[in-house]
Amino acid sequence: MCGFAGYVTKEGNGELYKDNLIDMMNAIKHRGPDDEGTHIDDMAGLGFRRLSIIGITNGKQPMYNEDETLVLTFNGEIYNYQEIKEELIEKGHIFKTDADTEVLVHGYEEYGRDLLKRLRGMYAFALWDRQKKQLLMARDIFGIKPLFYTTTKTGDFVFGSEIKSIVKFPTFEKEFNEEALESYLSFQYSILDETFYKGVFRLPPAHYLIWTDGKIEIERYYSHEFNEDKSITFEDAVKGINDVMADSIKAHKISDTEVGGFLSGGVDSSYIVAQKMK
Repeated sequence: MCGFAGYVTKEGNGELYKDNLIDMMNAIKHRGPDDEGTHIDDMAGLGFRRLSIIGITNGKQPMYNEDETLVLTFNGEIYNYQEIKEELIEKGHIFKTDADTEVLVHGYEEYGRDLLKRLRGMYAFALWDRQKKQLLMARDIFGIKPLFYTTTKTGDFVFGSEIKSIVKFPTFEKEFNEEALESYLSFQYSILDETFYKGVFRLPPAHYLIWTDGKIEIERYYSHEFNEDKSITFEDAVKGINDVMADSIKAHKISDTEVGGFLSGGVDSSYIVAQKMK
């Protein structure tokens, strides 16, 4: 599962919160019992708790580029990382690990934000550019992996895979959000981007966020368009669905550990089992 937490603060204050970063990481220890790592500089702190899936022996995070100007924490899996990795190697990038995580570091060097349009997977990540003093965060198109953030009253930008990490940051002030309660009582779910903690937001699926000098820019990078083709036959439609599902199942099986599944026994689960047995 993995999880990460971090902050960006005023220049020169990054070291002040290094002990708090450990507290933030410990709050999500259940997400990653296998390993942990931190990066702290004069402005930012990034912490990571790891559950090892791909690149077990050398996929430690936070992960850096060659000159350590880029720092990345990542939760999830990139299903097409092998194809992207081959492209980047052809362009001259040198990989030090077997982890899908490293594709994001070199991919950002090569493509910038356009890297997001190339990714297939479930993910949330935070990438700190130490030269630009800029933070990029992104979430997968379905919002499978969580990512929360806030700006405190002192101007510190704090983020994490779970809100319980943000709560551990010393300048964060807990305040109940009544608007979220109203939607929860109506729908049994908070439909707002703002959470039950006032000022704490979830990054929407298929969006990225850029923090620069206290300013936040949020953009959508993917929108699904459905164009119905009424000319195909029923048999062609069934075959098309089977082909898409088979391809998806194959992509999800990429791992350096054994792949297992827990199925509910419903129609969708039975369909996946049937596909797997072919």
